[in-house]
Amino acid sequence: MKKVTVFCVLLLLLFSLCGLPALAEDILELGLEEALKKAQEFNEWMSARTDDEIASEMHISRWDVLSPYGTEAPPEPLISVSESDTWDDLIARLLQKYEADASGVGIGYYNSYTGEERYLNADQYMVSASMFKVPLNMIFADRVSSGEMTMDTEIYGAPYRWYQYRTIVESDNDRSVDLMNVLGGYRAFKQAQIPYLGNDPEADLGWNYQIENFYNARQFIHMLRSLLAEPERFPGILENMLQATPYSYLHQYERRYPIAQKYGFVEQSEPNRGYHTYINACGIVFTDTPFCLVIFTDNILKAYDLMAEACMVMCDYTNLSSRRAEEENAQLQQQQQQDEIAQSAADREALETEALALAASLRSEDSGVKLTPVARPADTEKTISSRFQMSVLSTILLVWIFIVMIVGFVIIFRHNVSGKVNAFWAVLAIILTALALVFCVIGSNFGTLFAKPSGDPQETARIFFDAILAEEYSTAYDCLSNYSGLGLELQPETEESRMLYDALKQSYGYTLRGSASQDKLEAKQMVAFMHLNLKAVKNDAADRIAGLLTELAEKRPHDQLFDEEGNVLPLVADEVYHTALTQALDTGTRYYTSSDIELTLEYVNGRWLIRAGEPLLSALSGGAANA
Repeated sequence: MKKVTVFCVLLLLLFSLCGLPALAEDILELGLEEALKKAQEFNEWMSARTDDEIASEMHISRWDVLSPYGTEAPPEPLISVSESDTWDDLIARLLQKYEADASGVGIGYYNSYTGEERYLNADQYMVSASMFKVPLNMIFADRVSSGEMTMDTEIYGAPYRWYQYRTIVESDNDRSVDLMNVLGGYRAFKQAQIPYLGNDPEADLGWNYQIENFYNARQFIHMLRSLLAEPERFPGILENMLQATPYSYLHQYERRYPIAQKYGFVEQSEPNRGYHTYINACGIVFTDTPFCLVIFTDNILKAYDLMAEACMVMCDYTNLSSRRAEEENAQLQQQQQQDEIAQSAADREALETEALALAASLRSEDSGVKLTPVARPADTEKTISSRFQMSVLSTILLVWIFIVMIVGFVIIFRHNVSGKVNAFWAVLAIILTALALVFCVIGSNFGTLFAKPSGDPQETARIFFDAILAEEYSTAYDCLSNYSGLGLELQPETEESRMLYDALKQSYGYTLRGSASQDKLEAKQMVAFMHLNLKAVKNDAADRIAGLLTELAEKRPHDQLFDEEGNVLPLVADEVYHTALTQALDTGTRYYTSSDIELTLEYVNGRWLIRAGEPLLSALSGGAANA
């Protein structure tokens, strides 16, 4: 007989263990969006039926649908919500209507849109009854999202998803005990839930926290806010709460909106406190702007109707508060838009002013590359003065030569009485001597009358330009007759000017056209000299500035562009200036140009040297003006 009994027990255990996973497979895996949709469909189904029809079609007792007092709607008069009603006003009217002692009620409320958070006896600890199953499941669901376990992790032979459904939807106490045992027992569960409560209740309750099922309204609002804000962190909890008691507690009268709720009910006789009935509910009501609500009651006679109508009143209050907040936000946004438009106009004006200033700076002749030619020691003014003095002396010499010649003629004809001097040859000697002196004077004034210089002036031109391209400036300057230097070796002071100068030097190129033509000690050589047109580059950069400033204004906040007085920050102006030049120089080859220069060379001390004129200097400086 014992063997038969043992066999039967083992068989029953085997069937039960095999059956648990099968039960779990019947639990639908719904996302929150789908669960809300099904909950709303259920609301519409209930709204079209009487409570008797609901009880009949759902195969439950009428008692489960109606309030314990047999009413199908809140007792008259219904509490309406007006613009002038505050949250405290509405709670006071509810307590008065249901003759509820405020000391036996704890209420918490949070509007997810406005951020409004209200309480009645916020920190008063009360017995939660089955509502403790919310933080219990938050512990396990959090472990699922963190990867410690999955919804299919087995607990005593059944997946966790089945335990979640049983403890939340069916409020199964035995399965709740199983979950607590996995954590290490009731006291271990109490410690593990502390991170989800928002505070450490042990500091308030001491040893009682370890043994009592005490919570307060503030802690439950904190938990509900976490569930609403991070449903993915606690998978399955809200989906199951949407299925829990969809026709009673917070959902008893309210049929307009889906409600994810968990109830708590317990009757017990306590030493030194007598008999108590605890009827509680907590939930998230999915109005257009969802809100969290928790209600604790202790020995409140009409607790069911109180919390049922409280939920309806809070829905109306939330809708009104959120609508008012939306209107205020709309007005605020409108004002902000107007302020932004005004600020935008001021910003545009500041940007335009800065753009004009930067563009003018780029286009000015003082910006860019400038040569600084250094004249050779004999300057032009001194040379002109010396030639003028030479001309006066020459005139005096010519006059004296003429006078001496006349005097010579007179002496010859008056004193040649004896005829010893041949008058013809004497006169001829005087005339030839005078002519020689005249030619000397003329030569000193008009230069060489006949010369045959050596060397090719074109070779000097080639040496000069090759040295310029190779940046061997001492060699290039040695080819000049009128300047000892042009300043090409000097770097500009600003970074932007250095960028322009580097681009200019890279653009240099030349072609000697034909042979050099010579005229005595002077020669001419045609040169096609290629260089960057700096004026065109700077104009291009100037045209880009307004667009660059506008682009920055679209990407950066106001305080990163303007100072407190609304002026464009110097660093921003420098950045735009630099960027505009960089972009223009990136397409710099478009602005390469060729200048035809007639190069003048003069033969000095046995060498052909270049007399640098304005065309050459202008080409070397990219067309910029020179000091």
